[in-house]
Amino acid sequence: GYTFRVGEAGYEGLVPGRAAAFFARGGSYSEGQAAALDAQKPYLEQILRFMGFERIESVAVEPTLAEGPEKAQEAVARAIGRARDLAERF
Repeated sequence: GYTFRVGEAGYEGLVPGRAAAFFARGGSYSEGQAAALDAQKPYLEQILRFMGFERIESVAVEPTLAEGPEKAQEAVARAIGRARDLAERF
């Protein structure tokens, strides 16, 4: 009864508005062929929409392992910048 309810019309989300989701990934799954293998972002966004969120903003920190520590540091820096921008617009 906190995030959704079932009524005569079916399921109804009870948490309208906006949500922010942050992901850390060892590899890169946002673009290219690997995007089809991304089970993390679509799953979480589906759950948030089910609860009623209409606008979902996502920030992925990737890759954190696959391309070495320098690329991981760059990915973290990019994600922090995107998170700050998102926080200002939220």
